[in-house]
Amino acid sequence: MLRVTFKNLLARKFRLVLTSLAVVLGVAFMAGTFVLTDTLGNVFDGLFSDVYRGVDVGVRGAEPFDGETAGGPGTMISREPIDASVLDDVEEIDGVRFASGFVGGDAFNPAKVSPLGKSGKVKEEIIHGQAPQLGVTWGPRRQLNHAFGGDGRPEVGRPPDGRREVALDEVTAEDAGITFDEVRRCVDDGECGGARVQISFNEFDPTIFRVVGIFQFGTTGSVGLATLAAFDTETAQTVMNREGQFDEIRIEGEEGVSQRELRSRVRDALEDAGIENVEALTGVQLADDQSDEIKQNLQFFNIFLLVFAMIALFVGAFIIYNTFSIIVAQRTHELGLLRGLGASGRQVMGSVAIEAVVVGLISSVLGLVLGVGVAIGLQEMMKAFDVRLPSGNTVILARTVIVSVIVGTLVTVVSAISPARRAAATPPVVAMQMDAAGVSSGARRYRVGAMLTGIGVIALALGLFADVESFPGGAASLVGLSCAVVFIGVAMLSPLVARPVSNLVGWLPARVRGVSGRLARENATRNPRRTATTAAALMIGIALLTLVAIIGASIRSTFKDIFANDVQSEVVLSSKNFIPWSPRAADAVREAIPGAAVTEFRFGNAQIAGETEALLGISPNLGQNLDITPRGDALTRFRQEGGFLFFEDAYAELPAAQRKAGVVTVEFAATGEQEIPIAGMFENKDAIGNELVLALPDFEANFTNQANVFAFVKLPEDTPVRQALRAANQALEPFPSVESEDQSDFIEAQQDQIGQFLNLINVLLFFAVLIAILGVANTLALSIFERTREIGLLRAVGMERKQVRRMIRYESIIISVFGSLLGIVLGLVFGRALVAALESEGITFALSISALVILIVLAIAAGWLAGWGPARRAARLDVLKAVQSQ
Repeated sequence: MLRVTFKNLLARKFRLVLTSLAVVLGVAFMAGTFVLTDTLGNVFDGLFSDVYRGVDVGVRGAEPFDGETAGGPGTMISREPIDASVLDDVEEIDGVRFASGFVGGDAFNPAKVSPLGKSGKVKEEIIHGQAPQLGVTWGPRRQLNHAFGGDGRPEVGRPPDGRREVALDEVTAEDAGITFDEVRRCVDDGECGGARVQISFNEFDPTIFRVVGIFQFGTTGSVGLATLAAFDTETAQTVMNREGQFDEIRIEGEEGVSQRELRSRVRDALEDAGIENVEALTGVQLADDQSDEIKQNLQFFNIFLLVFAMIALFVGAFIIYNTFSIIVAQRTHELGLLRGLGASGRQVMGSVAIEAVVVGLISSVLGLVLGVGVAIGLQEMMKAFDVRLPSGNTVILARTVIVSVIVGTLVTVVSAISPARRAAATPPVVAMQMDAAGVSSGARRYRVGAMLTGIGVIALALGLFADVESFPGGAASLVGLSCAVVFIGVAMLSPLVARPVSNLVGWLPARVRGVSGRLARENATRNPRRTATTAAALMIGIALLTLVAIIGASIRSTFKDIFANDVQSEVVLSSKNFIPWSPRAADAVREAIPGAAVTEFRFGNAQIAGETEALLGISPNLGQNLDITPRGDALTRFRQEGGFLFFEDAYAELPAAQRKAGVVTVEFAATGEQEIPIAGMFENKDAIGNELVLALPDFEANFTNQANVFAFVKLPEDTPVRQALRAANQALEPFPSVESEDQSDFIEAQQDQIGQFLNLINVLLFFAVLIAILGVANTLALSIFERTREIGLLRAVGMERKQVRRMIRYESIIISVFGSLLGIVLGLVFGRALVAALESEGITFALSISALVILIVLAIAAGWLAGWGPARRAARLDVLKAVQSQ
């Protein structure tokens, strides 16, 4: 039986290739994701090893709240700075050769760099997509400056040494139009006209700096296209609001003192000096910690891509199942003969299973090899969506190889089990009397399908509306698993509607394309089970595209409704990618538009009752710009006395004693435990998206970093919007990162950002649709084998080649449109359920009819594309050989 199995595989190479394509593409996507994220992780490991190569021990502020963050823009936990006097204590420790204070590296106090034109006019700020903009310190000791070029030296020029000098990374310098020659002239001759930039920080007004150096960051050139601006220590403290403070102290030890020994001495000395809320780590620990922090942030990216890889494999599983079902059906007579010659049912099943293992192994290996190319393709695709990732030597870990081979083979074998069991269970005499289409689907299939659909719907409801955090992976994994179960259940039930729906879809081709259209409709309807299984893969892809379309339309509609109903502002101040910006920009707009009410928004984290919460710091004049439906005189007290405004649900969760006292105990990273009064409650959080609102004066008193995310501006009644925008734009000229827009332009800009993210999801989902198209083509190609004699007879009685091509293409289109209609229905159900679960967050259901029409057009195009190859092959069959075939 083993020899027979391998001879079958060798004799049917074309079918083997068709079967393997779906697995190859799915595994390639998964392997490519692993390769990309592992490569990025290796880049950051090497990068921070370079940065801390000369550092034996580092001292920095302790991480507040054990690193917990409650989310929200700008709410990354920031360590508190260290008093500069600690440096004096460190320098006195036995074993310390040299110590230097370091300031910078805070993504929420970004270095906003803008090049200057030849006339000296400030140009648009340099922003590399989502990459951070960091100010850093170039200290006096080269041994502690390996971050710059790997050896503490710039590529050209010299380190900055003065209040108006800066060094830039090579990518930022290139984007600013600053050449090596211009830097040399600035350093050697003092002619800096072409080597100047304007730089500002949240608490530092825009200032012109001379560019005296260009450097690589470590040995990579840049950190994923991050903007890096390096200053000497004193200047760094000034521009980054760290007068008399450091973010980190880096220590070089004496020869013969190990990093661990020196760390212990530093810890003991700091403890003896009574210095609290600081920690000492070895240079290796600092490098690992920085790299791990970035890799942890990349985990979301990794999971995000792996979800789509799993979708692709899931779609591929349907194709493998369908392919093996067709192959087994075509070999029914052959397998019956084997049974008649003495082969047992177990041997027949084993033969089909071995074929599946071979196909799975070969496909997985090919997918693994292709995955390297996919990793490069994913990185290039991200650039199109303004996400720049650093490049490095490709890394293929053993985990990638093992997981890819196991998952690819397992998916193939599991998908082939049902056809294999069916082949083994068919009696030999019955098998030898059956043709390829003679296997009955059976009522058991529909019972199992109905049961799975019911279980999936119940699980979906639990995931969306119940508290299921105890489920492994939480609600997200339960929702994903339930959707997969529903897809399988609907696929098993879909033969019940395949014939009537395909008849309906095929009415137009049959009407306008004569015999080709009629035969196409009959071919699509004569085997409902095959039609349904072929369409199932496309059903999944279209269902998910429909779901994304509904979510996108609902978010856009909700966003527009919020501004129409709850926002009274005519002008909005914001920045690209919600990069934090200086409150001084808001002050400038206040001065430029007399009588305007400017409401600023800032985000931060604090602990209440032991839980880390996201706080929204907001100006006391909140009520002039937004309608949050306050309870009683809450807004009046908030405006006059400050304190907290609580959303009604959040207020109900406060301890009874605090509600009674009207005071909340809050733990802030900067100021410790504070008693903050409760100004009142509000009922509508749609416009602010947060449940805890803290008056801006209290926010400023308890947070170190002060940066706006956006601001709303209510104009005086007699001030036209256009006039106000002109005044605001003029006032914001020194702040190139901040832009002022009227309400409609702001809404459009935010909707465009939402659309960009949804487009990224759609592009990744099209990968699954592509696999589904290959599945339709696969099914049609295999069906050509069993219909060779039929096609030959049609040609013999006068059907032309173009009519044969047309017949196959229309059959493909009918199957594709049937699968798409099922997918749209499922997508509508999933989308409506998901929006219902989000109604508590203010999301309202909206449907884009144009998107559904586009999906139908996509299905027609997919059907034509899938049928193109099989149609050509069918039309080129030799008539005499086809008529004589069995």
